[in-house]
Amino acid sequence: LDGSICTVLLTGARSGYLASFIIREAASNAHIRLVGTTRSPVTASPSLVTLRYDTADEISAAAATLLHLRPATLIHAAALSSPASCERDEGAAAAANCPAGLIDAIERAEAAAAAEASSPPWTVRLVYVSTDQVYPGDVSANDEAAALPPPLNAYGRSKLAFEALLAKRRGRSAGG
Repeated sequence: LDGSICTVLLTGARSGYLASFIIREAASNAHIRLVGTTRSPVTASPSLVTLRYDTADEISAAAATLLHLRPATLIHAAALSSPASCERDEGAAAAANCPAGLIDAIERAEAAAAAEASSPPWTVRLVYVSTDQVYPGDVSANDEAAALPPPLNAYGRSKLAFEALLAKRRGRSAGG
């Protein structure tokens, strides 16, 4: 590293299991400025911001937040991760685990940054953490994805749906 500080935005920072490990690791790296997100309103804080992206107004506000922070990386670790909860309310699972509004906010922020002639180019690297539950229980994760039957539960289906959305909207494969 050249000594500069890299801003990383982390969804699911307040209650996520995975996020707790990311927070711990980032705290030990002086080159990372970690900003967590929560869906609940918070008082002004340099390390925690509200980021909602369910409605058009929330997407606009999220885009403004992204544009202001200009994170180098956004780690999307927020999820409705209880398979039982996902089965009880597949709509809630789809909304939480396949957030098209988050992609909308990122794309709007990147477009706004590109329109600013006085700013250096900026795009955010989106890191998405999926699950082994996108695969049926009897198939190895190393098998060809095209040959796989669908996931066995709502949690896996919702996570796989976001992988497909990312591949379509961000132009990258789920694995890279």
